[in-house]
Amino acid sequence: MTPTRIAIFAIVVAVAFGARILGAPPSVAAEIAIAFGFVSVVVMIALSRRLGLMAHCAVFCPVGLIASIAGRISPFRIKFAKGCDGCGACRKTCRYGALEKHHIESRTVGRSCTLCGDCLGGCRSQQLEYTFGPFRGERVRSIFLVLIVCLHAVFLGVARM
Repeated sequence: MTPTRIAIFAIVVAVAFGARILGAPPSVAAEIAIAFGFVSVVVMIALSRRLGLMAHCAVFCPVGLIASIAGRISPFRIKFAKGCDGCGACRKTCRYGALEKHHIESRTVGRSCTLCGDCLGGCRSQQLEYTFGPFRGERVRSIFLVLIVCLHAVFLGVARM
């Protein structure tokens, strides 16, 4: 976690609470959200596309910070299988910087992993897999995806209240 990510998160939360406390009308909240969205698009175009990384998610977006923190406390993990030869093919598909050379050498996934699973498709020998405690494989990935979709639906429902 960089100080930049924490600062952006703090600013977003402060602005949201400030607008709420000051009784800002919904139109002002919408304008603030649209402005933040516009800045996000600029970051995507200026940084993410140029670098080939998800800079807008890994550095700028407050939800990306929450995903990184949740990924650390989640019982779900992406792990290297014993047959990994360290070829680095997975590194090319990871847009979050979680599979740098030193990660592959030590057979660990970096803290910036959001459990997106892009690396699984990039591994030619399929030596990366989702795990949940002692359980491994495609069934664990399916369970993870179902849980994430359900949680997302619940959060969207709560946000509409």
